[in-house]
Amino acid sequence: MSTSDKTRNQGKQEFTVRPAGPDDQRAVKGLLPEPFESARRARFFVAWAPSPGRIIGAAASSPYDQLGGPKAARTALRVIKPWRRKGVGSALLENVESAVRERGREALFAWRPVEPGSEEFLIWKGFGFSQYDTIEHHQVELARVKQLVGPIYNQLRRRKRIPDDARIVPLDEADLEQVAGLQVSQLGGNIQRLKARLRGKGPSPCHPRLSRCLIKGDQVVGILLARLEEPKVAAVDAVVVSPEVRGGWVNTWLRFDSATNALAQGVEKILFRTFSAHTDTRNMARKMGAELLKTSVRMYRPAKV
Repeated sequence: MSTSDKTRNQGKQEFTVRPAGPDDQRAVKGLLPEPFESARRARFFVAWAPSPGRIIGAAASSPYDQLGGPKAARTALRVIKPWRRKGVGSALLENVESAVRERGREALFAWRPVEPGSEEFLIWKGFGFSQYDTIEHHQVELARVKQLVGPIYNQLRRRKRIPDDARIVPLDEADLEQVAGLQVSQLGGNIQRLKARLRGKGPSPCHPRLSRCLIKGDQVVGILLARLEEPKVAAVDAVVVSPEVRGGWVNTWLRFDSATNALAQGVEKILFRTFSAHTDTRNMARKMGAELLKTSVRMYRPAKV
């Protein structure tokens, strides 16, 4: 008997866990709106109780591709309040893990980062998840970025460190296939979802002019993808540089150009995130006097065999 076929007994309360079907879509959307709307390759499971004759919980899993980490799946889970702490969440996770193993995935990540010590953090911890890494959320004045990076950029120009065949263009003037390919090759991710964002569609669309692309010859070798968070605040979602040109001049030029361009468009502040491995960027953030807005963590656990 598969996990989905089992009827669970918790005292006199029974429930069954199974893959979500067409008739379950409304309930799944209500319980897990973000995965339902944004994850095209997600698998959904529901827990159904004969009394009161309704869906009492749902779970989702979606492939989570990242370089340098385990082959994993993002996982979302929600159980309605009267049925919490009755084994429903654990039963749903068993089904998720079975689906994850079928797809050759080795681990589960919580669908989104959570704040340390928060209710969500404690819930995932209760399901055996632990902290994978820490994300710092920063805010910095663009004028300060330009002030610090400008002299370094000018020195690179004087010493002719920047190749003559290199140039920076806005996203809407770049080859989007190359842009998407560069990010996925270096950071992983879903290329179709990324292409939609590059075209200004879907959740968190990239801004066509604030996002910048560094081209050397006829190849995109560096990108800074940004979106407008508020009228005078932009958020940087990704900075990616091709390994063959990775070095001081590429990162310096992208930072200087992006700050200069954003200031010209009326943007005054920039939001950006750093992960545990980004020690150089975190050191730079502190030198620029960036404000640490908050810290969040990614929760993870290996898939049980």
